[in-house]
Amino acid sequence: MILLEQLHTKLQYQAKLFAWLLEIPELIAEGVFARGVYNFANFSAAENALRLEYSKNHLHAIFEHDTLKFLFIGEVDDDELIDQLHEKIEVMSARILALNLIEKAELKLISAIYKSMGLLDESRFIVNTGAEFKLNWKPYFNTLIDTTEVLYADLLVHNRTFRLIASKYPLSRLSYDNISTYLSRRLKQNGSLHKATLGAERNKIEKHKNWLQSNLKSAFGDVLQNGGETPSFYNIQRKRYLIFGFMLLSEKARKVDEELSRLNLLVKNTKEFQKYIIKIEQQSLVFETHRISTSSANHEVLTDLQIEQKKILMSHTDASRDWFRFKGEHFSVGFRPTKVKERFKY
Repeated sequence: MILLEQLHTKLQYQAKLFAWLLEIPELIAEGVFARGVYNFANFSAAENALRLEYSKNHLHAIFEHDTLKFLFIGEVDDDELIDQLHEKIEVMSARILALNLIEKAELKLISAIYKSMGLLDESRFIVNTGAEFKLNWKPYFNTLIDTTEVLYADLLVHNRTFRLIASKYPLSRLSYDNISTYLSRRLKQNGSLHKATLGAERNKIEKHKNWLQSNLKSAFGDVLQNGGETPSFYNIQRKRYLIFGFMLLSEKARKVDEELSRLNLLVKNTKEFQKYIIKIEQQSLVFETHRISTSSANHEVLTDLQIEQKKILMSHTDASRDWFRFKGEHFSVGFRPTKVKERFKY
């Protein structure tokens, strides 16, 4: 059974951890944490409220409280509480920033709140999809001799359909010369098919070769490094693939007739660049997003990466040319392979 004193001790520990993570004095951290996270005037008010709620209806009253309920994360079946925290955490970080007592990036604050709550994966922006999440991989080009050379799978992120394109590359050493040679040799069409059928896909296959290599150069540089900077492979049916993904063109998304797996990824409405490690069946992909800035005349002000993403990733035949819209803002979005160092770090 959870005791009131346990929750009180946990509240104190959270504030101390918050202070340590942000390298600020504990006294300041207590006040900031109480006001930002639990929405009380100060730390003493949070302590008093904890005891007051308990006096009303013991633990049940605390569990029903708008903010104190988050003390139960890690103590009970907390999936619903964690979902509610995801929804509230931007409000919490905004309250902290509004105090003007801490000069830290908003994502660092969000990470510190998650970690203070005992949510290590969330603090590192890791999204574990769970056992029920499945990707239904299908051949992208039906005219290839080996139709498993290029696969695709669709999924949902914030109710928008995204498409992952997986290109087989079984060789252990990555270089653009090797990739170019491999693609030229392996992406061969089945000559026994009707000429009109072959012709309909021939140009798309050539475009795919250029698209894949351009995306690798955009994400990993003009020279593919060895060691920690190397793109990691993603295994599908025991074969190694390189995966990039984009938001699907609306008219194509409307034609998707299967029930898609939903990625429980909550983009934060912040001006900072965001990177999420998506873990699917013990494998990883990276989802990157960055809010689009606007000038005083309400014109888009794009970063070099956003310009490049529009030019390269979003140039795919299936990709939407629109930015991802969320909470009234526009974001650049995309999936890429993890780097080796990202895979082992997280």
